[in-house]
Amino acid sequence: MHYDLMIVGGGVVGMSLALALKETSLRIALIDEKSTYTPDARLFALSVSSIHLLENIGLWCDLKKFAEPIHAIHASYQGRFGALCLTREDLSLPTLGYVLPAYSIEIALQDALSALSHITQYPASLKQLRQTTHGVTA
Repeated sequence: MHYDLMIVGGGVVGMSLALALKETSLRIALIDEKSTYTPDARLFALSVSSIHLLENIGLWCDLKKFAEPIHAIHASYQGRFGALCLTREDLSLPTLGYVLPAYSIEIALQDALSALSHITQYPASLKQLRQTTHGVTA
């Protein structure tokens, strides 16, 4: 098969990149060694910029129901002097970001990708890349 773009890694970042390119005419191969979805119990803390990306790829409306706003951030290094404390009021923002379950993002990305015929997902791992004057083969 011939593709214009191959994305190696079909996690949240790889799937987001593929969806960000959905309006292009590129034929995209998304390669990830996981062949089946395993629910992820982690939580993701997403910045406002990440939320803008989810809006741009058309997922935020569906994901917002899972989101909890971040109003303050306290960062410190245990046993060391100093700390960083930020609040949404300090920056005159409605929120500093949102916390979402990882599985909600992964499922939304997977569902959106499955509806696109020019993006093909392959359950495989990349063994080698070879570059020629005509392109790259894997």
